[in-house]
Order: sequence, then C-alpha cells, then structure tokens
Amino acid sequence: MKYMQLNEFKDKVFAKAKAEGFSEYELYYVDGESFKVNIYKGEIDEYSLNTSIGLSFRGVFNEKMGYSYTEILDDASVEQLVKMAKENARVIDNEDEEFIYDGSGEYVKINSYSEELAKVSVEEKIKLAMQLEKDTESFSHKVKTVKTCVVVSGEGSNRIINSKGLDVSHKSNVIYAVVVPVAEENGQVNTGDAFAATNKFDEVDTKLLAKESVEKALSYMGAESIKS
Repeated sequence: MKYMQLNEFKDKVFAKAKAEGFSEYELYYVDGESFKVNIYKGEIDEYSLNTSIGLSFRGVFNEKMGYSYTEILDDASVEQLVKMAKENARVIDNEDEEFIYDGSGEYVKINSYSEELAKVSVEEKIKLAMQLEKDTESFSHKVKTVKTCVVVSGEGSNRIINSKGLDVSHKSNVIYAVVVPVAEENGQVNTGDAFAATNKFDEVDTKLLAKESVEKALSYMGAESIKS
C-alpha cells in the first residue's frame, strides 16, 4: 500500500472534490507521538511509544456541509473521503448557512515547540525517570516506597488547508513528570505528590520534585479531622 505525503494527498482530494461539484472544501490534519515510562523499584514497570495521524475533510455541496474522516493517506482514501462527505451533505435537511472560513485576519504566533526536547532520546527519558525515583527514595528515611514515578512526553502538529487559500499550521511538544512517594512515621502512612510540565528537558529537576513530594507527605503526619 502506497502512502502519500500530506501535500500530495491534499492536491488529489481537492481536485476530486472540485470534480464532484463541491463549491468549497477544507482539510484538517493532526499527527502526534507520545512516550510514557513508569518506574517501580528501579525497574521499568510500564513503557509505551505511540504515533498517530488523523485527517478530516469537509466541503459544501449543494449549500450543505458534508464531513468525512480517515487515518490513511492513500488513493483509496481520496475517493472515500469525497464520496462520504458528498453522501453526508445530501442527507442534511436543516437550512443553516454553511461556509468555509477564508482565513482573513492575523494569527498570533505561539512558540510551543522545542527543537532541543525533540532531540532527547528515549534512553535519556528513562534515565530521568530512574533518577526521579532514586532521589525521592533517598530524600528521607521515612520514605518507604514510591507509589508512582512517571515521565511522559509528547509532540504533535496540526494543519488546516482549504480551497479559499487558508493554510496554517501549529506544532508543539511537552514533557512532564509525576512522583508520588509513600512516607511512614510512628505507624502513620501518608502520600505526597509533585508535578512538573515543560518543553525544556533540563527544567525537570528531579531533586526539586523529590523534595516537594516528600515534604508534602511528611506535612500530613499527625493531622486529624476537626469537629464540624
């Protein structure tokens, strides 16, 4: 099966839509990649690495808006997208005016993608998670175990292209870490937690997260419910 690049796929879909009588049309494309590792007692307890794409097509046919969706960019999907959107438009019976936005006006540029984070390897992320658990366990002798120690990262992009000349895209990535230690003192057991989210890998400070989560767990020691 031959898969196409987005620009080639767009050209074929738009040509097909025009030939089938659509007056205006639009593609919305998204893709993403996610990573997750969960550490327990110095070992990888859970690990996943996933990628996904999705593309939706919408178009105005006989003044009605039809919609369709695919996760595969090939010739068969070109035919199917336009066919399904056309059939969808034919069964719509409301009289609401439908239109495709022409993209006029200005778009604020938001820098939410880090090239440095994109270069961080899976091995480095696993090492970060291992270090987070180690720092949390060693912060206090009162820490009996680390219930949760997770590092997750993800990146994705989206793009909107239509027959009126709109072509805008956005790309972003992020990494976050969560740690939940279990502390015990005088027979009382409590948990704390700490969380960090950023798109700069070196901003995930394992020692700071360890300190915050353990101190939170210890701060609950001796706490009692008060009378209402």
